[in-house]
Amino acid sequence: MDGRIAPQNLIKEVKAESVVVQPAFYKPLVFDVLTVLSAVVVSYFYKGFLAGGTSWLTMAVVLAVFYAFSSLQIFFTKSFGRRFSILVLEAIALVSFFYDLQPNFLLLAMGIVLVFLLWGEIASRYEYENGVKIKFFRVIKPVFRKITTALILLFLLLYIPHWNSGSIFISQDVFKSVYDPAANFAHTLYPQLDFTSTIDKLATDVTKQELQNDPAYQKLSSAEQDNEVRNSVDQFFKKYNMDNMATPITVGEPTYKVAYDVIFYNLNKWHAQSGDAFIAIWAIVVFFLLRGIAAIFWWIASLIAFLIYEILLAFDFMHIAGENVTHEVIEF
Repeated sequence: MDGRIAPQNLIKEVKAESVVVQPAFYKPLVFDVLTVLSAVVVSYFYKGFLAGGTSWLTMAVVLAVFYAFSSLQIFFTKSFGRRFSILVLEAIALVSFFYDLQPNFLLLAMGIVLVFLLWGEIASRYEYENGVKIKFFRVIKPVFRKITTALILLFLLLYIPHWNSGSIFISQDVFKSVYDPAANFAHTLYPQLDFTSTIDKLATDVTKQELQNDPAYQKLSSAEQDNEVRNSVDQFFKKYNMDNMATPITVGEPTYKVAYDVIFYNLNKWHAQSGDAFIAIWAIVVFFLLRGIAAIFWWIASLIAFLIYEILLAFDFMHIAGENVTHEVIEF
Protein backbone atom coordinates (compact mmCIF):
# COMPACT_ATOMS: atom_id res chain seq x y z
CA MET A 1 0.00 0.00 0.00
CA ASP A 2 1.42 3.40 -0.96
CA GLY A 3 -1.10 5.36 1.09
CA ARG A 4 -3.53 5.88 -1.75
CA ILE A 5 -7.23 5.15 -1.33
CA ALA A 6 -8.51 2.48 -3.65
CA PRO A 7 -11.06 3.80 -6.15
CA GLN A 8 -14.68 3.00 -5.23
CA ASN A 9 -17.83 2.90 -7.30
CA LEU A 10 -20.10 5.35 -5.51
CA ILE A 11 -22.96 4.66 -7.91
CA LYS A 12 -23.84 1.19 -6.79
CA GLU A 13 -26.94 -0.56 -8.01
CA VAL A 14 -29.35 -1.44 -5.25
CA LYS A 15 -32.02 -3.98 -5.96
CA ALA A 16 -35.46 -2.64 -5.24
CA GLU A 17 -37.21 -4.61 -2.58
CA SER A 18 -40.44 -6.14 -3.86
CA VAL A 19 -43.54 -5.50 -1.84
CA VAL A 20 -45.13 -8.76 -0.76
CA VAL A 21 -48.80 -8.72 0.16
CA GLN A 22 -49.31 -10.90 3.19
CA PRO A 23 -52.06 -13.55 3.06
CA ALA A 24 -53.40 -12.17 6.35
CA PHE A 25 -54.36 -9.05 4.38
CA TYR A 26 -55.97 -10.37 1.21
CA LYS A 27 -57.75 -13.44 2.62
CA PRO A 28 -60.10 -11.48 4.90
CA LEU A 29 -60.51 -8.95 2.07
CA VAL A 30 -61.76 -11.69 -0.24
CA PHE A 31 -64.39 -12.69 2.29
CA ASP A 32 -65.35 -9.06 2.89
CA VAL A 33 -66.07 -8.63 -0.82
CA LEU A 34 -67.95 -11.94 -1.10
CA THR A 35 -70.09 -11.15 1.94
CA VAL A 36 -71.13 -7.72 0.65
CA LEU A 37 -71.76 -9.13 -2.84
CA SER A 38 -73.95 -11.88 -1.39
CA ALA A 39 -75.99 -9.18 0.40
CA VAL A 40 -76.43 -7.35 -2.93
CA VAL A 41 -77.63 -10.60 -4.51
CA VAL A 42 -80.17 -11.07 -1.69
CA SER A 43 -81.52 -7.57 -2.36
CA TYR A 44 -81.77 -8.24 -6.10
CA PHE A 45 -83.59 -11.55 -5.79
CA TYR A 46 -85.92 -10.35 -3.03
CA LYS A 47 -87.09 -7.51 -5.25
CA GLY A 48 -87.73 -10.13 -7.92
CA PHE A 49 -89.53 -12.25 -5.35
CA LEU A 50 -91.92 -9.41 -4.54
CA ALA A 51 -92.60 -9.00 -8.27
CA GLY A 52 -93.27 -12.73 -8.64
CA GLY A 53 -90.16 -13.41 -10.74
CA THR A 54 -88.10 -15.30 -8.15
CA SER A 55 -89.03 -18.71 -6.77
CA TRP A 56 -88.86 -19.52 -3.08
CA LEU A 57 -86.16 -22.13 -3.80
CA THR A 58 -83.90 -19.59 -5.48
CA MET A 59 -84.50 -17.21 -2.60
CA ALA A 60 -83.58 -19.92 -0.09
CA VAL A 61 -80.31 -20.73 -1.90
CA VAL A 62 -79.34 -17.05 -2.08
CA LEU A 63 -80.07 -16.58 1.61
CA ALA A 64 -78.08 -19.70 2.56
CA VAL A 65 -75.03 -18.32 0.75
CA PHE A 66 -75.39 -14.97 2.53
CA TYR A 67 -75.74 -16.73 5.89
CA ALA A 68 -72.60 -18.75 5.22
CA PHE A 69 -70.37 -15.84 4.22
CA SER A 70 -71.67 -13.53 6.92
CA SER A 71 -71.17 -16.12 9.68
CA LEU A 72 -67.65 -17.02 8.52
CA GLN A 73 -66.67 -13.38 9.00
CA ILE A 74 -66.41 -14.22 12.71
CA PHE A 75 -63.25 -16.23 11.96
CA PHE A 76 -61.71 -13.97 9.31
CA THR A 77 -62.11 -10.46 10.65
CA LYS A 78 -60.26 -10.01 13.93
CA SER A 79 -60.59 -6.24 14.07
CA PHE A 80 -64.02 -5.33 15.39
CA GLY A 81 -63.76 -1.87 13.85
CA ARG A 82 -63.22 -3.38 10.43
CA ARG A 83 -66.06 -5.83 10.97
CA PHE A 84 -68.39 -2.99 11.93
CA SER A 85 -67.55 -1.27 8.63
CA ILE A 86 -68.43 -4.45 6.75
CA LEU A 87 -71.71 -4.73 8.66
CA VAL A 88 -72.60 -1.20 7.57
CA LEU A 89 -71.85 -2.15 3.96
CA GLU A 90 -73.98 -5.30 4.34
CA ALA A 91 -76.93 -3.24 5.61
CA ILE A 92 -76.57 -0.86 2.65
CA ALA A 93 -76.22 -3.76 0.20
CA LEU A 94 -79.38 -5.47 1.49
CA VAL A 95 -81.50 -2.47 0.43
CA SER A 96 -79.44 -1.54 -2.63
CA PHE A 97 -82.09 -2.55 -5.18
CA PHE A 98 -84.85 -0.68 -3.35
CA TYR A 99 -83.36 2.73 -4.16
CA ASP A 100 -86.78 3.93 -5.41
CA LEU A 101 -88.14 4.04 -1.84
CA GLN A 102 -88.04 7.08 0.44
CA PRO A 103 -84.52 7.75 1.87
CA ASN A 104 -85.84 8.02 5.44
CA PHE A 105 -87.58 4.67 5.07
CA LEU A 106 -84.40 3.04 3.78
CA LEU A 107 -82.37 4.55 6.62
CA LEU A 108 -84.85 3.10 9.12
CA ALA A 109 -84.61 -0.33 7.47
CA MET A 110 -80.79 -0.20 7.39
CA GLY A 111 -80.67 0.91 11.02
CA ILE A 112 -82.81 -2.01 12.19
CA VAL A 113 -80.73 -4.48 10.16
CA LEU A 114 -77.46 -3.04 11.47
CA VAL A 115 -78.61 -3.29 15.11
CA PHE A 116 -79.42 -7.00 14.84
CA LEU A 117 -76.35 -7.83 12.75
CA LEU A 118 -74.17 -6.07 15.30
CA TRP A 119 -75.94 -7.84 18.15
CA GLY A 120 -75.32 -11.23 16.58
CA GLU A 121 -71.72 -10.36 15.79
CA ILE A 122 -70.97 -9.41 19.40
CA ALA A 123 -72.61 -12.58 20.77
CA SER A 124 -70.82 -14.90 18.34
CA ARG A 125 -67.50 -13.14 18.79
CA TYR A 126 -67.85 -13.63 22.55
CA GLU A 127 -68.35 -17.39 22.03
CA TYR A 128 -65.38 -17.51 19.67
CA GLU A 129 -62.92 -15.59 21.83
CA ASN A 130 -63.83 -17.20 25.15
CA GLY A 131 -63.77 -20.83 24.14
CA VAL A 132 -60.81 -23.16 24.56
CA LYS A 133 -61.68 -24.95 21.33
CA ILE A 134 -63.52 -23.65 18.29
CA LYS A 135 -67.01 -25.11 18.46
CA PHE A 136 -68.23 -24.08 15.03
CA PHE A 137 -71.98 -24.50 15.42
CA ARG A 138 -72.00 -22.95 18.88
CA VAL A 139 -70.07 -19.94 17.59
CA ILE A 140 -72.27 -19.22 14.59
CA LYS A 141 -75.62 -19.88 16.31
CA PRO A 142 -76.04 -16.36 17.79
CA VAL A 143 -75.20 -14.62 14.52
CA PHE A 144 -77.54 -16.94 12.60
CA ARG A 145 -80.41 -16.11 14.93
CA LYS A 146 -79.88 -12.36 14.67
CA ILE A 147 -79.40 -12.47 10.89
CA THR A 148 -82.75 -14.25 10.68
CA THR A 149 -84.50 -11.62 12.79
CA ALA A 150 -82.85 -8.82 10.82
CA LEU A 151 -83.84 -10.27 7.44
CA ILE A 152 -87.44 -11.02 8.43
CA LEU A 153 -87.93 -7.48 9.72
CA LEU A 154 -86.23 -6.06 6.64
CA PHE A 155 -88.34 -8.14 4.26
CA LEU A 156 -91.53 -7.11 6.03
CA LEU A 157 -90.55 -3.44 5.94
CA LEU A 158 -89.66 -3.61 2.24
CA TYR A 159 -92.96 -5.33 1.53
CA ILE A 160 -95.08 -2.61 3.15
CA PRO A 161 -94.62 -0.03 0.32
CA HIS A 162 -95.78 -2.68 -2.17
CA TRP A 163 -98.82 -3.57 -0.09
CA ASN A 164 -102.35 -2.76 -1.16
CA SER A 165 -105.72 -4.50 -1.15
CA GLY A 166 -104.81 -6.13 -4.46
CA SER A 167 -101.49 -7.45 -3.20
CA ILE A 168 -102.52 -8.39 0.32
CA PHE A 169 -100.95 -11.79 -0.25
CA ILE A 170 -97.99 -13.09 -2.24
CA SER A 171 -98.46 -13.45 -6.00
CA GLN A 172 -100.15 -16.55 -7.37
CA ASP A 173 -96.94 -17.70 -9.09
CA VAL A 174 -94.95 -17.46 -5.87
CA PHE A 175 -97.74 -19.25 -4.00
CA LYS A 176 -97.68 -22.05 -6.58
CA SER A 177 -93.91 -22.44 -6.18
CA VAL A 178 -94.50 -23.00 -2.45
CA TYR A 179 -97.69 -25.03 -2.83
CA ASP A 180 -96.35 -27.62 -5.31
CA PRO A 181 -93.51 -28.97 -3.09
CA ALA A 182 -95.87 -29.06 -0.10
CA ALA A 183 -98.51 -30.87 -2.19
CA ASN A 184 -95.95 -33.41 -3.42
CA PHE A 185 -94.86 -34.06 0.15
CA ALA A 186 -98.48 -34.55 1.20
CA HIS A 187 -98.89 -37.00 -1.70
CA THR A 188 -96.09 -39.14 -0.27
CA LEU A 189 -98.04 -39.35 2.98
CA TYR A 190 -101.38 -39.95 1.24
CA PRO A 191 -100.57 -41.69 -2.07
CA GLN A 192 -104.25 -42.09 -2.91
CA LEU A 193 -104.71 -38.29 -3.03
CA ASP A 194 -103.17 -36.02 -5.68
CA PHE A 195 -103.04 -32.49 -4.29
CA THR A 196 -101.56 -31.08 -7.52
CA SER A 197 -104.54 -32.16 -9.63
CA THR A 198 -107.77 -30.29 -10.29
CA ILE A 199 -110.19 -29.54 -7.47
CA ASP A 200 -112.88 -31.89 -8.84
CA LYS A 201 -110.43 -34.82 -9.06
CA LEU A 202 -109.18 -34.16 -5.54
CA ALA A 203 -112.78 -33.93 -4.28
CA THR A 204 -113.57 -37.20 -6.06
CA ASP A 205 -110.58 -38.96 -4.50
CA VAL A 206 -111.41 -37.68 -1.04
CA THR A 207 -115.05 -38.73 -1.41
CA LYS A 208 -114.03 -42.23 -2.48
CA GLN A 209 -111.78 -42.56 0.55
CA GLU A 210 -114.55 -41.46 2.87
CA LEU A 211 -117.04 -43.91 1.34
CA GLN A 212 -114.70 -46.88 1.46
CA ASN A 213 -115.71 -47.56 5.08
CA ASP A 214 -119.43 -47.18 4.39
CA PRO A 215 -121.08 -50.66 4.28
CA ALA A 216 -124.03 -49.33 2.25
CA TYR A 217 -121.63 -47.95 -0.37
CA GLN A 218 -119.83 -51.27 -0.64
CA LYS A 219 -123.09 -53.06 -1.50
CA LEU A 220 -123.71 -50.80 -4.50
CA SER A 221 -122.76 -51.78 -8.03
CA SER A 222 -119.84 -50.12 -9.76
CA ALA A 223 -122.10 -47.79 -11.72
CA GLU A 224 -124.07 -46.91 -8.60
CA GLN A 225 -120.86 -46.21 -6.68
CA ASP A 226 -119.68 -43.84 -9.43
CA ASN A 227 -123.05 -42.09 -9.36
CA GLU A 228 -122.90 -41.76 -5.56
CA VAL A 229 -119.42 -40.26 -5.73
CA ARG A 230 -120.48 -37.85 -8.48
CA ASN A 231 -123.50 -36.69 -6.47
CA SER A 232 -121.35 -36.16 -3.36
CA VAL A 233 -118.86 -34.07 -5.35
CA ASP A 234 -121.67 -32.00 -6.87
CA GLN A 235 -123.09 -31.36 -3.40
CA PHE A 236 -119.62 -30.28 -2.23
CA PHE A 237 -119.36 -27.76 -5.09
CA LYS A 238 -122.84 -26.37 -4.45
CA LYS A 239 -122.31 -26.03 -0.71
CA TYR A 240 -118.89 -24.44 -1.14
CA ASN A 241 -120.11 -21.91 -3.71
CA MET A 242 -123.07 -20.98 -1.54
CA ASP A 243 -120.81 -20.32 1.46
CA ASN A 244 -118.11 -18.57 -0.57
CA MET A 245 -119.88 -16.49 -3.20
CA ALA A 246 -116.82 -14.27 -3.66
CA THR A 247 -114.59 -17.22 -4.62
CA PRO A 248 -116.72 -19.74 -6.56
CA ILE A 249 -114.94 -22.83 -7.86
CA THR A 250 -115.54 -24.64 -11.11
CA VAL A 251 -114.78 -28.09 -12.47
CA GLY A 252 -111.26 -28.38 -13.81
CA GLU A 253 -109.82 -25.59 -11.66
CA PRO A 254 -106.31 -26.36 -10.26
CA THR A 255 -106.21 -27.04 -6.54
CA TYR A 256 -103.46 -24.49 -5.94
CA LYS A 257 -105.62 -21.75 -7.45
CA VAL A 258 -108.57 -22.70 -5.26
CA ALA A 259 -106.33 -22.67 -2.17
CA TYR A 260 -104.89 -19.29 -3.21
CA ASP A 261 -108.34 -17.76 -3.81
CA VAL A 262 -109.60 -18.97 -0.43
CA ILE A 263 -106.63 -17.48 1.44
CA PHE A 264 -106.82 -14.26 -0.56
CA TYR A 265 -110.55 -13.89 0.08
CA ASN A 266 -110.29 -14.50 3.81
CA LEU A 267 -107.37 -12.08 4.19
CA ASN A 268 -109.35 -9.35 2.43
CA LYS A 269 -112.33 -10.14 4.65
CA TRP A 270 -110.12 -9.93 7.72
CA HIS A 271 -108.68 -6.62 6.49
CA ALA A 272 -112.16 -5.15 6.00
CA GLN A 273 -113.14 -6.12 9.54
CA SER A 274 -109.98 -4.97 11.36
CA GLY A 275 -109.04 -1.92 9.30
CA ASP A 276 -105.53 -0.50 9.58
CA ALA A 277 -104.71 -2.81 12.49
CA PHE A 278 -104.66 -5.65 9.96
CA ILE A 279 -101.20 -4.67 8.70
CA ALA A 280 -99.67 -4.84 12.17
CA ILE A 281 -101.44 -8.10 13.02
CA TRP A 282 -100.53 -9.65 9.67
CA ALA A 283 -96.88 -8.60 10.09
CA ILE A 284 -96.71 -10.20 13.55
CA VAL A 285 -98.26 -13.43 12.28
CA VAL A 286 -95.88 -13.59 9.31
CA PHE A 287 -92.91 -12.78 11.53
CA PHE A 288 -93.50 -15.70 13.87
CA LEU A 289 -94.40 -17.99 10.98
CA LEU A 290 -91.11 -17.22 9.23
CA ARG A 291 -89.22 -17.60 12.51
CA GLY A 292 -90.64 -21.09 12.79
CA ILE A 293 -89.64 -21.98 9.24
CA ALA A 294 -86.19 -20.50 9.86
CA ALA A 295 -85.56 -23.11 12.58
CA ILE A 296 -85.28 -25.70 9.79
CA PHE A 297 -83.44 -23.35 7.45
CA TRP A 298 -80.74 -22.68 10.10
CA TRP A 299 -79.56 -26.26 9.95
CA ILE A 300 -79.28 -26.26 6.17
CA ALA A 301 -77.46 -22.92 6.08
CA SER A 302 -75.17 -23.90 8.98
CA LEU A 303 -74.21 -27.14 7.21
CA ILE A 304 -73.33 -25.15 4.09
CA ALA A 305 -71.24 -22.76 6.20
CA PHE A 306 -69.53 -25.69 7.92
CA LEU A 307 -68.77 -27.31 4.56
CA ILE A 308 -67.13 -24.11 3.32
CA TYR A 309 -65.25 -23.85 6.63
CA GLU A 310 -63.87 -27.39 6.31
CA ILE A 311 -62.91 -26.89 2.65
CA LEU A 312 -60.97 -23.75 3.54
CA LEU A 313 -59.15 -25.66 6.28
CA ALA A 314 -58.42 -28.58 3.95
CA PHE A 315 -56.90 -26.32 1.27
CA ASP A 316 -54.87 -24.42 3.88
CA PHE A 317 -56.67 -21.17 3.12
CA MET A 318 -56.76 -20.85 6.89
CA HIS A 319 -55.62 -23.00 9.78
CA ILE A 320 -56.36 -23.48 13.47
CA ALA A 321 -53.60 -22.45 15.86
CA GLY A 322 -53.35 -22.43 19.64
CA GLU A 323 -52.29 -19.38 21.64
CA ASN A 324 -51.49 -18.58 25.25
CA VAL A 325 -53.47 -15.71 26.67
CA THR A 326 -52.70 -13.83 29.89
CA HIS A 327 -55.87 -13.36 31.84
CA GLU A 328 -56.36 -10.98 34.78
CA VAL A 329 -58.35 -12.16 37.77
CA ILE A 330 -59.44 -10.68 41.08
CA GLU A 331 -57.97 -12.32 44.17
CA PHE A 332 -58.59 -11.78 47.91
